[in-house]
Amino acid sequence: MFVSDRELRRPPGGGGKKAPGGGGTGRKDEIIEKARLEREQRELLRLQTAKAVAVQSFFRGRYAARTLLRGLIADTEKKLADLERVTLMLKSTKGIDFVPPFNVVTGMLPPFVYANKRKHPGQVHCRYLKNMLYNGNDF
Repeated sequence: MFVSDRELRRPPGGGGKKAPGGGGTGRKDEIIEKARLEREQRELLRLQTAKAVAVQSFFRGRYAARTLLRGLIADTEKKLADLERVTLMLKSTKGIDFVPPFNVVTGMLPPFVYANKRKHPGQVHCRYLKNMLYNGNDF
C-alpha cells in the first residue's frame, strides 16, 4: 500500500506547535484518500483478472474439446480404413467375407457415437455401418 514509512512522517519544518483546530488533519485525509483509491484499484484489478481467467478457461476448454474430437475422428477414420483394406484383401485373395471381431466393433463404437453426436459428417457413419454391420458387402 505504501512505499515506506517515510510517507507517514510529518513534513520537515512543521515540528512546532499546531494551530487550534487540528492542523495535521489535511495530511491524514490525504493518506486515507490514497489508501481508498489503492483499495479500489486492487479490487478493480481483482475483478478484471477473474473475468480474464473465465474467458481464457472457456476458450481453452473449447480448444481442448475440438482437439479431442479431431483426434477421435482421425483415429476412427484410420481404423475404418484398415478394416476396409483387410476386408478387400480377404475378399479379393481368398473370397472370404470378413467379419470384424466383436471386441473391435464394440471398441470403436463409443468414439464413433461421440464423433457423430458432434455433427460429424455422415460419411463415417455409413462406412462404420458398412464395415461393422454388413460385413463389408455393398448395400
